[in-house]
Amino acid sequence: MDAAEAAAERFADHLAQINPTPFLHDITTKNVIVHHGQLTGIVDVDDLCFGDSLLLIALIQMALLAHGLDPAYVEEWLDIIGPDAQQRAALDLYTLQCCVDFMGELGQRFNRAQAAPVDPHYLARLRQLHAHYLDRIASF
Repeated sequence: MDAAEAAAERFADHLAQINPTPFLHDITTKNVIVHHGQLTGIVDVDDLCFGDSLLLIALIQMALLAHGLDPAYVEEWLDIIGPDAQQRAALDLYTLQCCVDFMGELGQRFNRAQAAPVDPHYLARLRQLHAHYLDRIASF
């Protein structure tokens, strides 16, 4: 956590420039309808988030990578948005933040009767992703 927090501090100027833009924050893979390879619908649009819409893409990216899935949905978003180098670095920071969030969920009960056991392979993948994204933003 300390390394991620220190990395985030280097982005302070960039983060201060972000306008509080409204966006649908939960258009993740579980909330889109795809038919014959085309996006045909979105569900769960009951509220908005304000800030940097790259947060959504980071969440999607981390969810897919954490579970060893193809990040093609992320690439589609990036093709639409066309982020510059600074935005791509911010996306890496946000992905790191999501990774820390995912790590924080390990061993928690949430709305279940008991906490799920921690899968050592999943934990190892999260640690690898954490190191990868720390490395990617090291030069920012």
